[in-house]
Amino acid sequence: MLFRRIAIGLLALLTVIGGAPMYGDPVALPDIGDPSGSALSPSQEKALGASLMRRLRQQGLVLDDPLLQEYIDSLGYRLASNSDQGNQPFTFFIVGSSEINAFAAPGGYVGVDAGLILTTHTESELAGVMAHEIAHVTQHHMARMYQAAGRYNWATVVAVLAAILVGQRNSQMGEAALAAGIAGNAQLGINFTRANEEEADAIGMQTLARAGFNPEAMADFFERMQKSTRLYGTQLPEFLSTHPVTVSRIAEARNRAAQLPHKAVHESENYFLTKAHLRLLAARDSADAEQQFAADLKSGSFQNAEGEHYGYALALLANGKYDQARSQIEPLLKKDPERIALIVALARIDAESGQVGKAFDIYRKALLNYPNNHALTYYYGQALLAAGKADQARELLRDYIQNAQPDAEMYKLYAQAAGNSGHLATGYQNMAEYYFINGQVGAAIDQLTRASKLKHLDFYQSSQIEARLQQIKQIARKEKKQ
Repeated sequence: MLFRRIAIGLLALLTVIGGAPMYGDPVALPDIGDPSGSALSPSQEKALGASLMRRLRQQGLVLDDPLLQEYIDSLGYRLASNSDQGNQPFTFFIVGSSEINAFAAPGGYVGVDAGLILTTHTESELAGVMAHEIAHVTQHHMARMYQAAGRYNWATVVAVLAAILVGQRNSQMGEAALAAGIAGNAQLGINFTRANEEEADAIGMQTLARAGFNPEAMADFFERMQKSTRLYGTQLPEFLSTHPVTVSRIAEARNRAAQLPHKAVHESENYFLTKAHLRLLAARDSADAEQQFAADLKSGSFQNAEGEHYGYALALLANGKYDQARSQIEPLLKKDPERIALIVALARIDAESGQVGKAFDIYRKALLNYPNNHALTYYYGQALLAAGKADQARELLRDYIQNAQPDAEMYKLYAQAAGNSGHLATGYQNMAEYYFINGQVGAAIDQLTRASKLKHLDFYQSSQIEARLQQIKQIARKEKKQ
């Protein structure tokens, strides 16, 4: 409770996660535009966001899963491209937590807790929350807040924000980090962030409608959260602490939605598959998840049949019941043969049940239709490695990394494939990237140092290793001073 009180006070002053500790009557919107350009440059915002992201990863808060990442990216980019600054770069990610929350950070980083995704009833509701957070980014609310509280340096702000986000999941760690943090005049931030929230609601709803979602969904979600307060008592979900919802805010959202065009909305099947996947990850164990999916299917108490059968198949796969899992997936694929999550599920069933050749055929065929697809490439590489085909895995992953945007797990998989096939320097280089992304800067430096000492390096690779080593060392020195 001590941590929670401190964190809420600091959020009033330093909020990057989208809220204020109080939300009053509607206030005049700040001028829309970018008067804050003098406070932080785009490169500074990007560097601060990347630093915060590494801290969150260091604490294991970011959920790494190729299919889940693919979904949150597709939804996020659909919204971002329909925002008022469509060229703003974004990084979307899921926080592996049952908390009901979402937040935006400098540099276009937008995080959504798994618990919030599971709490939404429609994809439009999830899109509404994300559109709100995207608006915080496009309106440079973090930079504006820095102007308003300019006596604090951003290094301290990032440290405190990381402590708050960690503390929401682990109060002891959060309190320890906050002990080295800051305190200030909270009232300065309260009035300012009321305006931020009002602006983010208004602009986010416009983005929501332009992206083809139901603009009423933002108000629907707010209203359901507001009604749920009587169930939670004093232990409110983090969403309600950082995004306070009042009757006036819901009414304002309804009024705005009524003025926007309404189109017929088709809920993506990937939304329901994602929720089923997250339900499996959130379950006490895979056996418990299997029983729950089976019971829901038997009773008919589910929102989407494809999602429920898919979740059941994943649970069966996790429990080694391959024939039963296959019987759930094959009818879904027959109806929906291009759905990548279903293709991956069947290939995984084949690979893990010993039918490796069939799995490879599935992956190869799918990659012809979807070249450089992240999830297909990752699981195919994983299957090749498991089958002892390290050279093939290395070639596959090398081509992906050269032509697409790898994440931490892809770097790690490529490092394993390179190391297993005798390309030690490449293995060290890619493990360095894996460690660096996850905030283990010392380990990244160690990997690159090992790579630099290998014999028979060509000039190009040696120069590449040395340049990256010096770059990461420079970042380490800078962050140590923070």
